[in-house]
Amino acid sequence: MIGTFPLLHSDDREAVVGYDDRHLDFRIVVDVREGPADSQIIGMTTLVRRRNLFGRLYLAAVMPFHKAIVPTLLAGVNDRSRAPVIPPA
Repeated sequence: MIGTFPLLHSDDREAVVGYDDRHLDFRIVVDVREGPADSQIIGMTTLVRRRNLFGRLYLAAVMPFHKAIVPTLLAGVNDRSRAPVIPPA
């Protein structure tokens, strides 16, 4: 589990979480792109398959929040990656 989402796939460069239900299936893919360690690019992709009208309505309701939350999450990752590493005592 990552947060509340089941981990479906993971390797050195990518993690996929998500689940399927009666209304929609979704996946979140987080990938680390090639590059120098001090300036790596982290990408996040959301994939959704709407199964019925309720799934379409739900997605329409959450999409504005999703568009605000994902950039904030990625900015938080960027901020933490710049924090100094304090070695254990």
